[in-house]
Order: sequence, then structure tokens, then C-alpha cells
Amino acid sequence: MVHGGNVLVHVGPLLRLGRGDPQNGIRYVENCLHKAEEIRELSDKMFEYAVVFEQEEELEMTRIPVKCFQDQLCENIHFLEMVGFHVQAEICESGASFTGNESALKRVQNNIFSNILKYGDKRRDVKIACRMQDGRLHLSVRNHIRQERIQAESSGIGLKSAESIVKMHGGEIQCGQAEGIFVTEIVL
Repeated sequence: MVHGGNVLVHVGPLLRLGRGDPQNGIRYVENCLHKAEEIRELSDKMFEYAVVFEQEEELEMTRIPVKCFQDQLCENIHFLEMVGFHVQAEICESGASFTGNESALKRVQNNIFSNILKYGDKRRDVKIACRMQDGRLHLSVRNHIRQERIQAESSGIGLKSAESIVKMHGGEIQCGQAEGIFVTEIVL
């Protein structure tokens, strides 16, 4: 993580000043993006291990407007669309709020969308629904699994982390696949 941080700290100002060869600038930007991704992955893993293996720890809960959760969801949807996925989203606006830990719930969303990026089929729609029902927040995410998927090793820690976080919120989560479709259903 230190090396990645150094690259970002030292290269950013040079690019801002417009110094150096433009071709090197492109290479540096690509390197920065790669290092930023490495840093994100490492910090995610550290957080996930902490959540999965340190379940006695309690999260600090506050009231979260549903709109905040939905705004984060829209950012994730936008990113999927930027990288070539087509998303059908049904997000019902609500002025309601619920009790939770905003940072931990962002982590849950990041884990779900990370799996779509790794294993999802860009040729098929990703279907996302988010609504309040009976005073609880419901999130449903469905995506087709890439048939030619690269055999990536997966410890499943991302989903275990999501399950643990949702349970810490007193919520329910169901994840699974059938007939080439991966489904995640969360109720908070």
C-alpha cells in the first residue's frame, strides 16, 4: 500500500503541472489507476477479514436517510454503465430513514458490485430494485454470470462480509445462483 500511495502522491503533482512527456503521462495515469485499485482491494480485504472474523465488534448505528443509500446505489449503477453493463434499475424514492452504519452498508454495496464486475455478463441486463416496504429497505440485484468466465480464485470473503454486515444490522440477506443468474436479496 505504501508504494501505491507514493506513486499517487508523487505523480499527481507532476501531471497537474503538465511536466514530462505526454506518453509517460498516460503511462503514469494508468499506473496510478492500477495502484489505486490495488490499494482499494487491500483495504477491502483488511476490512472484510475484520468483519468476518471479529464478529463481536458492534457497529456504530445512526439514522440513515434512504436517499443516501440510494445515492450510493446510483453511483455504483453509473460505474457499471461506464464499463459497459446495461442496468435496469427501479429505485423508488422515499423520504424515510432507517438505522444503520453508512460506511458498512457502502461496503456491502461495493462487494455486490465488485462481484458483478468480476463475474457478470455485459451482454445481459443487470436488474436492480430498491424500495421501502413495510418500514424496511429492500434491495434486489440480479445479474447473468459470464459463461466464459475466467476461473478466478474466490474465497467468498466478500459475500461473507456482506452477510455479516447485514446481520449486524438485524437484516436478512440471501445470495445464490440458479440457471446462470446470480441473485442477491437484502432486507434492512
